Amino acid sequence: MLDAIEIFLKSAELGNFSAVSRVFDVAPSSVTRQIEKLETELNCRLFHRTTRQLTLTEEGQAFLSYAAQMTEHWQQARSRFMQSREAFSGPLRVSVFESIGRLYVCPVAIEFLKRYPQVEFNLELENRMVDLHKEDVDLAIRSGQPADSSLRARLLNINRYILVASPEYLRKHGQPENPEDLRHHNCLLMNRHRQVNYWYFRKGETQQRVALSGNLTGCGGEVLMQAAMQGLGIGITAHWMALHPLYKKGWVQVLPEWSASMYPEGDSGIYAMYKDEPFQKPALRVFLDMLVEALGETQQGLPELQSHSTQAPLEVTMI
Repeated sequence: MLDAIEIFLKSAELGNFSAVSRVFDVAPSSVTRQIEKLETELNCRLFHRTTRQLTLTEEGQAFLSYAAQMTEHWQQARSRFMQSREAFSGPLRVSVFESIGRLYVCPVAIEFLKRYPQVEFNLELENRMVDLHKEDVDLAIRSGQPADSSLRARLLNINRYILVASPEYLRKHGQPENPEDLRHHNCLLMNRHRQVNYWYFRKGETQQRVALSGNLTGCGGEVLMQAAMQGLGIGITAHWMALHPLYKKGWVQVLPEWSASMYPEGDSGIYAMYKDEPFQKPALRVFLDMLVEALGETQQGLPELQSHSTQAPLEVTMI
């Protein structure tokens, strides 16, 4: 119907269907059909037709102002929403440590691209620290206390840790009754480039640090989680990994009455780090909101334990 209205306005301006047909590059008969369609819809005659010219009827003159307003409002709406779509276009580069990237960020990125297909999304799963300024990265997701004051940080989630083992391993080697019992178990360790690995425990006012050993050390959490589920030993893992559909079956929580951590400070934070710029990309703001919603759901399903301090360690860990 909008096409017919535009043809009506041009016909009122030029006073000749043939001239209108040349403007729109259509046959004169097509112009006539559009006007007749509009007259049928309005149940009135819009033009007096002669062999030489067109003139508006009284009804046509009355409709003229409405038609002009309708096309103006359409142009305003089109301009507004075209600008909105253009705002969600262009490149968006995200760097995230591998495990949480594969399990949680990739699904969010896919959903984001379904909504905003004009964005050129570059998602890099990498267990290394990136320089957002030098490497032109829009967003980096890391675990640990932010240290770069030139960046802005948004807390996505508190990273709680739990101990896990397979039922088969516990039947064979026994269930630890306190943290000290872990010295007699094969513990699956995160590679922190230290000679001695410690896990830290708290229950009420009691705190313990336990030195551990094991035959598997990894730089990523997924290999340790899979090893624990296969009965190789007892591992420490982030809650969001243990509760993911890929892993939430097939393990038993060890020492559930104790809160555990790889750090003396306790739980760490998962942060989104991005450049401190006055005008952030709209795509970045929306993607951040989607991440907060997705990672917030990972807090559900864990037993209520007394957590360590939420002050995260100064080092950054890739999980």
